[in-house]
Amino acid sequence: RQIWAIFIVVVVIGAVLSIPLLFEETLVAGIVIYLFAVIPLFILGFSIPVFAWWATSSKWLGLPTRRRDAEAWLIAGMASALPALIINTWIFPALLPSFLSESAQMFLLLTVSAPVGEEFFKMLAVCLFLPNIRNARQGFQIGFTVGLGFALIENIYYILSSGIFGGALSLTLTALTRAFGAILGHGLWTG
Repeated sequence: RQIWAIFIVVVVIGAVLSIPLLFEETLVAGIVIYLFAVIPLFILGFSIPVFAWWATSSKWLGLPTRRRDAEAWLIAGMASALPALIINTWIFPALLPSFLSESAQMFLLLTVSAPVGEEFFKMLAVCLFLPNIRNARQGFQIGFTVGLGFALIENIYYILSSGIFGGALSLTLTALTRAFGAILGHGLWTG
């Protein structure tokens, strides 16, 4: 609960700091405030929900877990994000025929490359821990944690992009929606 409370406080602070950006009279002050707050909001926004979901899943599963094991699972998930990123960013787009429209290429990227590549590399990360899986609950916990590690790296991209290109309100809304959508989804799908 404490981790979720911290995340809620971060989201509320981000929303409050966005208010001056909405009005012309306070725009300059809002930009100055945003420049000082963006790095802490970015770091907290992409990382806290991952740890909150991990704590929640561990409590629900009732499995005591050594910190070293949890860190290894998270790191494996984080490492699985790199090859998926390379495939989605460079390899798959290079393989697509040039006569396809940009929207058709994006559709194929989102429906073929991203899900297949991401799930494949997360599966490989989980396979590293197959000797340690003794039952379904433990297997779910390892998979869930690997998925959270993947989401942690993916969130860096999305939240950073929204903070740079969309400002404080976009950063806050992206952190909020990713916390309850993508992070949980990556954990559940991999679990």
